[in-house]
Amino acid sequence: MRIELTIKKSSFFSSANLEGLLFRIGFGFFYLACSFYTLFIFLFNFFKINSTVLIMDTYKVYTFDEFFESGLEESISPFLETKSKKWAKNLSLKTAIFSLILLIFCYVIQFTNININYGYIIVSFIYLFLGVPAILNALEDLKNFEINISVLMTLAAFFAILLKSPFEGALLLILFSLSDSLEKTISYKTKSAIYNLNKIAPNRAFVLKDDGTLIQKSIKDIKTKDKILIKAGETIPLDGLVIEGQSSINQVHLTGESMPVSKKIGDDVYAGGINIDGSLTIEITKISADSTISRIIKLITQAQEAKPKIQRWLDVFGKYYSTIVIVLSFIFIFILPFIFKITY
Repeated sequence: MRIELTIKKSSFFSSANLEGLLFRIGFGFFYLACSFYTLFIFLFNFFKINSTVLIMDTYKVYTFDEFFESGLEESISPFLETKSKKWAKNLSLKTAIFSLILLIFCYVIQFTNININYGYIIVSFIYLFLGVPAILNALEDLKNFEINISVLMTLAAFFAILLKSPFEGALLLILFSLSDSLEKTISYKTKSAIYNLNKIAPNRAFVLKDDGTLIQKSIKDIKTKDKILIKAGETIPLDGLVIEGQSSINQVHLTGESMPVSKKIGDDVYAGGINIDGSLTIEITKISADSTISRIIKLITQAQEAKPKIQRWLDVFGKYYSTIVIVLSFIFIFILPFIFKITY
């Protein structure tokens, strides 16, 4: 007896069903992976906003170093902001919120009887406001041979247009922009605190010459052994030793105590202290770059330069995560379709 077994080719694996399947799987994986990571970073920055360990980039730390070396010269202070630039304060956050409002309008249009083309017009502005900066940042990273979450997010947001899902791509841009804005807000809060600390000490002082005359100088030009006069109500600009006079000094910026401390000849006084009720002549013991105020600011900036352990882990994880997701997506979208001879 002869048995014949006939195996029919499953219609599921026909080119008609496979057409676009791998592309959708590949990009769907790519898009979801990017979305989940972006949401995680957003939440991480949101809960980190009140953290005591903050981060500042290398450029700001380098600027602070120059500021210290100049003797806290106000003209090159990294804290200064011209009035013409005040409008740009929190600009990225404002842009992200405005884009979110636009996206809400897009979804309203999508689920009503309004012409959907209006929604596409509105979402194009979101890609303009947030997409263009994202592209520029991604190109800068690629120029430096870096593949990170910024590159991954940008690719996912713009490739979403190919899946006819521009609204989802815009949402991804908004989430990433909000995450970046929160991180900038953290840096700005600390920058403002340091700015207020820096403004405690004046940038000029009256130097007492050998002939008894007074000359006003910038604190960066005052050297050790110079003598300066501090009148009642004035703030001590530099660390020094009292050589004449007696007064009470408010050192709340150092000790946190508002009770004045009595100072007499031979006592040390520190930059930022407020002379309450008498005139003092002090001999400078430390230049501006080494003053108490300067050392406090240096310690704060050094603490911010040191990233917390979880932040270092996220940076490393994001690098490998982005690379793996992009490679796998490339395989699904380009390599496998070539093997199965699928055309889109």
